[in-house]
Amino acid sequence: MLPKKQSTSGHTLNAQCAVMINWLNVIGNFQLITRSAGMTTAVVLGKKLRKIDAYKLLAAHINETVSSDWSLGMVKNRYSEYLKVYKEAKRDSLKSGFGLTEIDFNNGITTIAGKMNSMCPYWEKMDQLFGQCQNMNPASVLDALEITQFHIGKTQPFDDFAPIDFDLGMDLLPEFDIAHGPIP
Repeated sequence: MLPKKQSTSGHTLNAQCAVMINWLNVIGNFQLITRSAGMTTAVVLGKKLRKIDAYKLLAAHINETVSSDWSLGMVKNRYSEYLKVYKEAKRDSLKSGFGLTEIDFNNGITTIAGKMNSMCPYWEKMDQLFGQCQNMNPASVLDALEITQFHIGKTQPFDDFAPIDFDLGMDLLPEFDIAHGPIP
């Protein structure tokens, strides 16, 4: 278990983002919270699970893993904000002229991957999970072969997904305020 860190209201720590991503990598969790197409309704003890149940499970997982005290409302807001940050970074990365700027170099960002991580913590992991989702990347934009390869033979959003190791890399990313970006 990670030590408890204080955070301000509206501030999601990198460790909390990492725990969200690791939780989402479990296919049942991912399908429940995203209501993936073709998902059959999950039933536990005779009760159909709803999206609110996914938020409850995610809150319990984060609270236990990183010693947080997230309420149901907080987890819904922070998950939604993190997803919004990802969508904005994805949209910006597809714009004409996107690339490294002088400001990026002045801030020590020397690669596109570094820029994407500065825009959205754990960008690559989020893109593995959500990059091919219909609501993130409409089929009219995707190559049909990519869609077929993504949906056939996969047991999770990406089989080669590696969980984030909390002992490595936590110091590599700046702390991130979902509403305002990296904290200097």
